[in-house]
Amino acid sequence: MHTERLVSIGAKMALKGVRARVSLRVAISCFLLLIALPVSSKESFDPQGYFVNPDEANMSDLANYWWQWFYSIPKIQNPRLDPTGIHCAAMQSGEVWFLADAEPGEITERKCQVPFGKSLFFTVINNIGWTPPGVEQSCDEAIEGVDFEPVSTDVIEVKLNGTPFPNPALHLVGSADCFDILDRIPSEYNPPSYYPSATDGYWFMLKPLPVGTYDLSISAISKWDGGQKTIQDVRYLIEVIPE
Repeated sequence: MHTERLVSIGAKMALKGVRARVSLRVAISCFLLLIALPVSSKESFDPQGYFVNPDEANMSDLANYWWQWFYSIPKIQNPRLDPTGIHCAAMQSGEVWFLADAEPGEITERKCQVPFGKSLFFTVINNIGWTPPGVEQSCDEAIEGVDFEPVSTDVIEVKLNGTPFPNPALHLVGSADCFDILDRIPSEYNPPSYYPSATDGYWFMLKPLPVGTYDLSISAISKWDGGQKTIQDVRYLIEVIPE
């Protein structure tokens, strides 16, 4: 206050002008920052724009890679055995992040932080098969052995912020080429070859989400006369964070 009393009226007016210009620059900078950062809001976010159709990505190869990713992670930090989501970043790389399913019949809720710019790939339910050493099997036989046969009463459902994926039956995807399910295990562990391996089932993908929080629910239910059985029930609370 003492310093301000020593300033002349003209100087005070000049200071006010400087402060006004500084405030204006700060406001403009904040506005530009808001434009630059992709921030999600409940009012403007439309989940439909982030659903990927099976023909828009090579989901067959991604399904193979998903299983290699799963088998490359030790049990102590394996995301499928993790009830909280603390290990969801384990062995993730590239532009696509994999989300783990859960043990059949278990209700699971996980919290997961995902860097901005990553697509999300995951399964609802699928078959997996491999060929142990010493067993002879062709790739065609391996693929035929995992053929997934949906039942008309099965319910496959994936929702993002309460909005369901359209036409989930179209997401039945199988291996176009065989693979070795143990291929991503480090060579120092001398993993055996389990080629040919193959998979077939329901696979889904989300485009990179804006920075924000999301509710992703994944479920599979089989119904029959007199009852029903929940096979998959996983909920992900996803936080997309700036890199």
